[in-house]
Amino acid sequence: MSNTPAATTSKNRFSSVTALSDAFTYVLRDFVPLSKLSWPYFVTASALSGVAFILIHFFAKGGNDTAIHFTIGFGFLAALLLSTAFYIAVGRNWLFAESDPSIARFYLRLLLRVLVLTILLTIVAAIIFLPPFALGTLAFVYYSGDDDPSAGLVIAGIVGVVAMAAVALAVTLYIAGRMTPWFVAAVAEAPMRLSESWTVTRGAGFRILIGLIALTLAFSISDFAIEMAFAPLLGANSDAFDMLYRGEKLPVLFVALLLKIAVYIVQVAASMVYAASLYRQTSSRG
Repeated sequence: MSNTPAATTSKNRFSSVTALSDAFTYVLRDFVPLSKLSWPYFVTASALSGVAFILIHFFAKGGNDTAIHFTIGFGFLAALLLSTAFYIAVGRNWLFAESDPSIARFYLRLLLRVLVLTILLTIVAAIIFLPPFALGTLAFVYYSGDDDPSAGLVIAGIVGVVAMAAVALAVTLYIAGRMTPWFVAAVAEAPMRLSESWTVTRGAGFRILIGLIALTLAFSISDFAIEMAFAPLLGANSDAFDMLYRGEKLPVLFVALLLKIAVYIVQVAASMVYAASLYRQTSSRG
């Protein structure tokens, strides 16, 4: 019997609306089960962030930039490792209703796919963004000459950079979307080749992209709302790193950080459910 997925017909029936509905239903309507599943990750992330918070403060006071960079790098690595475990927990919970899913059984397999996706998408984004950016910079220097650049030239440069960044982001999200079933398959214990993932999402790429953009915008707005809510407490022109260095309003900064961690955890959960819904709709598995 063939293992080829059912969704290889000419018309792909994937619905981004259904996937988004699944994602937001999970993180909003099913918030209590999600909170029970996510609290160990929130506590761990908060504890690690607190340690990093303190270390960066003292390293900044001592002028040890190398230690600061190392701490920030370790923080990104810890976030990657912790997020991978949480992806598994949410994926198994949503696909198979497991309240206490096994993480170790799937961890290395999914971590490898996370690393492959991260490296691949970084390379793609760099290929798209860096050459036009370099040419644009040379053109900017050439046309401005020894004089101060005109306002029109500055605006054109800003618009160009934003446009290139938007294109790079859209292309990387498109590719990530097409690779999503392969990513989720690591959690679902269903062997899937990368080429097979590309096949089952054929004809649905832009619908997948629209859903990913909607998710990104929703949580970007939430993150911005936190920034605005704390602006009166921190000051309109506050810089978090400078305040951390000077030791000013550290409790307020840390509470803002905890809220951002909470939003990030919800975002990871919603993203994984969106991906799992995409996997289920396109591959007829799970």
